[in-house]
Amino acid sequence: MLLSLLAAMLLASCSDEAGWTAEEGTLRVALADVSDAVQTRSTPSELGAPALENFRINISNTEGRRVYSKPYSTADIHLAAGSYTVEAVYGDNPAIGYDAPYYTGSASAEVASEGVTEASIACKVSNALVSVRFGRDDAERARFEKFYKHFALQVWNGDKAASITSIQPGRSVYFPAGSSIRLAFTGTLRGNDRVVSTTLDPSGTGFPSVFQAADHAIVTLSLPDPECVTAVEISKVELVEATVAGTIPLDWLPTPVATASHVYNAQGLLTGTDITFNNAYPDMTWKAVLTDASGNAVRTVEGTGALKSRGTDNAEGWPYVPTGTYTATYYVMVDGTMQQTKTASVLVGSPDIKVTTEAYTSYSKYLANEVDAANACDAYTVYSPQVKVNISRDLILNSRYSRSLTVKLNDSTINGAFDDNEMEYADQTGLTPSFTAYTLRASVTFDQTTATASKDLYITGLPASWTPPTEGDWAVSGTHNWNGNYNNKDCVRLGQNTTSQPQYITCDKFAIPAGVKIEAPYDVMSHGATVATTLSLSLGNDTYFSQKSSSGAFNSKDHYYENTAYFTLSANASQAKANNSYGSGQTCSRIYSLSYYYGK
Repeated sequence: MLLSLLAAMLLASCSDEAGWTAEEGTLRVALADVSDAVQTRSTPSELGAPALENFRINISNTEGRRVYSKPYSTADIHLAAGSYTVEAVYGDNPAIGYDAPYYTGSASAEVASEGVTEASIACKVSNALVSVRFGRDDAERARFEKFYKHFALQVWNGDKAASITSIQPGRSVYFPAGSSIRLAFTGTLRGNDRVVSTTLDPSGTGFPSVFQAADHAIVTLSLPDPECVTAVEISKVELVEATVAGTIPLDWLPTPVATASHVYNAQGLLTGTDITFNNAYPDMTWKAVLTDASGNAVRTVEGTGALKSRGTDNAEGWPYVPTGTYTATYYVMVDGTMQQTKTASVLVGSPDIKVTTEAYTSYSKYLANEVDAANACDAYTVYSPQVKVNISRDLILNSRYSRSLTVKLNDSTINGAFDDNEMEYADQTGLTPSFTAYTLRASVTFDQTTATASKDLYITGLPASWTPPTEGDWAVSGTHNWNGNYNNKDCVRLGQNTTSQPQYITCDKFAIPAGVKIEAPYDVMSHGATVATTLSLSLGNDTYFSQKSSSGAFNSKDHYYENTAYFTLSANASQAKANNSYGSGQTCSRIYSLSYYYGK
């Protein structure tokens, strides 16, 4: 039985580990009032050990110097003979806290060099507390429940506050002796969810202006006017003396340690969150409830030993627990009922969200040594923009969790749904060749965690082919004919009967990096008359074809050249050019086709 066990343990003696000398004596400490108090409360048998360990024994000599300070133990304490003050302390005396009694007691002891000196310390409550009753009777309590969804008494000590809520009305708020406390009522009205707050005036109720040690004010709140739901007032204050017997908390039991772990499947997808509570109460049936800031239970688990709430089998519909601070409330089974022991904050960290982007252009395929595939692409298109995120589809589609996805190509938003962990969007067409990358960016926010990814893509203008070059893509200088036909083949003529030299066409629809291998088929003709002409073809700084025609009064002749040039760009290339050096009389050049492909 807990009671007898605690009494025996609390009356046990303790010893210091210091070595014994002839000038030392033995001191035994008994916490008399604690043992008596424990006998008045029915608590689990496991309460005994941690209860004693929560007391600290401080011993000071006549000069006020502390010579001993350790948790209460079962060992004797060896001290030099002399006079001492022995103090027992439990608690931290917080500025404000829930169910946080502060016990102190002291006694004088004359330690002799022989025999055993016993010091019995009468402990008492050394801080103060406030409790609340919502309603003077059941009917008035029901009125609170009728009008308010949630309600609480706020207890303020300076700028610190704690609330005793309608969910846990049996709690008490503790604070140091000597404090002046302010009270307020807060509640959320049913129907419109309006939050009301009322400062409470305790004048004339006996509520202490300054609390003394062991003062326990039990405040009764009333709703006297059924027609005015906000007219909350203090109807009664009972001021009683707090005793150790009446304040020993169940939270003398240890606080379970809760660990949150986000879970990823074999494919690396976030599937949920496991919450593990360590085996804090051996051989006891106990329960843990994890609630969010709004008081919603996101996880409940009950059993013996270590408890684990798995994201895959929870009943509350929260497979994933969002990032934030939660309250874990613990209960133990006592006499067939669950009794709350204590609460603790549980921090759930951010998940490891990863996002990737994929897409390709003709240049991407070229760099991957897929030259045939590169030359099969449209030169001005980003193909198959994709976004992948390591979140399971079930979580993405779960309306409990906030999520967003933004996909852009440079500054242009790519519209599409965020309804899966792998998404493909429409090809982005009609892009302009540029030596500056087109950047595909994706930003995914899930819960409160944002992950980004980007991929640089280049539009080079390859592949390109014209049979013949067209006015829409090429610019011209000098005498020409865009729509010529010679020898039954469409062509562009450069020169003939002109005095302006030379004549050429240019195309600026390229942004090809240096070092790219080029395959350039061409079909051209030059016609020399009395004066020769040189026909040259170039891409950027690289002239890949140049041929001078024959000349002379009787040497007018067509020279046809149909071939493929293979070369590597010596520098960045943004322009293709076909140049006819001379075009007077009948001298001219004809361009039947020009093509540019990635080379192998």
